[in-house]
Amino acid sequence: MPVYVVTGANRGLGLEFVRQLSQSTDNTVLACVRSSSSDLADLKQAYKPNESNTHVLHCDTGNLSSIQSFAKEVQKTLGGDRKIEFLINNAAVNSKPEQTSLSIGPDDLTNEIRINVLGPAKTTEFLLAEGVLAKTARIVNLSSGLGSMAVSLGITPRKCATYSISKGALNSLTVQQSGELREEGKLGPKCVVISIVSLNVVWGVRAILEPKESIGGMLKAIHGLGEGDNGKFYTYTGKEVPCHSIKLLPVSRSAGALKSSVFFSLLDLADAVPDRALSDDLSHHLVEPVKDDMPARPTPALDRDGHPIPALTHTGLLEPIGRKRRT
Repeated sequence: MPVYVVTGANRGLGLEFVRQLSQSTDNTVLACVRSSSSDLADLKQAYKPNESNTHVLHCDTGNLSSIQSFAKEVQKTLGGDRKIEFLINNAAVNSKPEQTSLSIGPDDLTNEIRINVLGPAKTTEFLLAEGVLAKTARIVNLSSGLGSMAVSLGITPRKCATYSISKGALNSLTVQQSGELREEGKLGPKCVVISIVSLNVVWGVRAILEPKESIGGMLKAIHGLGEGDNGKFYTYTGKEVPCHSIKLLPVSRSAGALKSSVFFSLLDLADAVPDRALSDDLSHHLVEPVKDDMPARPTPALDRDGHPIPALTHTGLLEPIGRKRRT
């Protein structure tokens, strides 16, 4: 009976994670909410099929005391020798999407870093300290294409500066965690830490995903993770086909081929592709093509049936990770 922790579980992506995980009574789900006094009607409906194995716990990921109390409560809730196999750090905010790099409010940026970066960092740290993370734990940090420099370079005007900066920092956190949690005395060499993105723009295609489809794809990807996937940036797709370079898709490729998954090394975040977060945090469509002056090669924009889209001239994908360093 695997144990899942989902932060930010009462709405958006977190709610859909709980809904899908609750379809199996083999799962134990710890659904974390910022405030136990908020309206939890949707959450209660979501976990109704597995009510006996779902526990709603208070965890405000913007408050260190709350995170620490939550970590201690997990130990009491699980009891015995049970451990967390899957930690899904989903909770995040995009509170000031209108701000640019020239109008950042210091308190606003601090708030987004506190929740979007420090929250996942401390949640993982405190759960580790309480000894409730399994040695084979999959730690999943919910990221965004806006955390990629390449994506942001292709958007004019730029969007969501504070959110973008925080998600870039979250990706860097993933790199750090992927190494340090494997050290002796921590979780060891079998744990896996990744960032994952819920896409609705694939290869420049406007592809709006319903939460059911998005979360279903991410859960399939998460369940398929191996030890060699540690420290990777994983995109949402319908099927897992891990590779270590970015491949261009010609017009003749089928729609099914467009749904192949791609792993991106977080050591080179410029290799990420655009997305739009399917949550309450981000409501901006990111469909502008990457600009011609970027160091990239164009590929035609296709619709979900594999046909060219005249309105979207192209998008650019960078060369494989092993390319020579740019000067």
